[in-house]
Amino acid sequence: MTIRVEKFTGLDDEWDTFAAAQSGYTHFHRLRWRGVIERTFGHECVYLAARTGEGELIGVLPLVRVRSVVFGHYLVSMPFLNYGGPLGTDAGISALVDEAVELARGDRVKLLEMRSSIPLRIGL
Repeated sequence: MTIRVEKFTGLDDEWDTFAAAQSGYTHFHRLRWRGVIERTFGHECVYLAARTGEGELIGVLPLVRVRSVVFGHYLVSMPFLNYGGPLGTDAGISALVDEAVELARGDRVKLLEMRSSIPLRIGL
């Protein structure tokens, strides 16, 4: 199966409906947190979506790029909140984690943190 990971550009309802149906969902996964984090703290949000070749949504990962003079530069899902992390099918989650690792390496971040409420079956 072909999976592509991209920045999420769909409608809020698509993200929220998909996320709410997944194991490990918390209200911190809702798309509205993107605007709150960007407006309140000025951090860049990188909300990722995994899709099949046919365009079916199979995974979501809310990530926030935090740059701090004190703490350095890091990617976290979700800062200031208890939980975040990837949601979706095993294949979707795996693709999202791989993309997050590549983003972290490319940006030379000090930390990549995924605050999942459930154990993730991934190998890092």
